[in-house]
Amino acid sequence: MPRCWQIANYLERESKFIPISTLADLFGTTSKLIYSDIDYLQQKGLTFDSRRYQTGRVWRKEIKLTSDIPVLEEKKMRVGVEDVWRELLRKKRPVLT
Repeated sequence: MPRCWQIANYLERESKFIPISTLADLFGTTSKLIYSDIDYLQQKGLTFDSRRYQTGRVWRKEIKLTSDIPVLEEKKMRVGVEDVWRELLRKKRPVLT
């Protein structure tokens, strides 16, 4: 499953505000890529609530999923991942000569 849908599933499961930096650490990526994943999810119709807070001199942003994940989109993504996985397994089979 692509990272953006994993993020959406995680936010749906937690159902509370999660700092962007925490999401970046959890998914092994940068905050900038988390923002681009969230933008993609917003284009797909998901809605988020965000708030900013200050720790020392640094402003941080938290995000929370406020809509449900569309089931059709999630199933389509799973089928896509299974197809990719099947293709990878097919390519990794040793060729007997």
